[in-house]
Amino acid sequence: MPNFQKKIIEPSKRICIRLKEVRQSCNMSVDELSKKTKIDKEFLIAIEECRFNDLPQGLIYQKNFIKVYLKACGVNSKPYLQQFMIEEKKTQEEKRHPHIPYTRARFQNIPSVLKYLVSGLVVISILAYLGLQIGNILEPPKLTIYTPEDGFITTEKNLSIKGIAEKETKITINGIEIMNDGNGFFEKEIDLVAGTNTIVISVEKNHGKTTTKTRYVTLKNIGQLSKK
Repeated sequence: MPNFQKKIIEPSKRICIRLKEVRQSCNMSVDELSKKTKIDKEFLIAIEECRFNDLPQGLIYQKNFIKVYLKACGVNSKPYLQQFMIEEKKTQEEKRHPHIPYTRARFQNIPSVLKYLVSGLVVISILAYLGLQIGNILEPPKLTIYTPEDGFITTEKNLSIKGIAEKETKITINGIEIMNDGNGFFEKEIDLVAGTNTIVISVEKNHGKTTTKTRYVTLKNIGQLSKK
């Protein structure tokens, strides 16, 4: 009796191309999708060009971007997320195991001078890594605000503030500390007052480095908007 093996048939097109085709089939521009999803236009373009490394770090947030993207187009995200994970796994495997021919016998035949050179490169790589880690400690923390946009005008008194920061940071909104979900994502609702509201979002590292972003949001009643 012949043995049959289950084979997964992968889509012929990359996930970014399929996502772009979904948006185009919905007759929606990138600007329109950005307004509908509250995702920055630059991130949507990165998604459609398969530049997932340009998105905020963290696989869970990259998947969430794809979910929100497809939800706005009214499309089931499950098969697309499955393809994204397959492609991402391949990418990570290629990074860990590049196809470079290598045998122990060849390495043993390398002249001593070249061996010292390789050892020196290893030491330099370690020092460069340590320097990078120190640089990460000394540089200000990263902060991305998804919503609201600066200059946002609304008639709703409640405003949801969403964003992502580095995990090990203290996050404050107008001086009040809030918690993230453990992966850096945070969300907080605040009450607006009539007129222009100043919203100051800050993140602070344990070593004192701080990043601050300010959003100006205007609360107007429907009557004020209709006069324009």
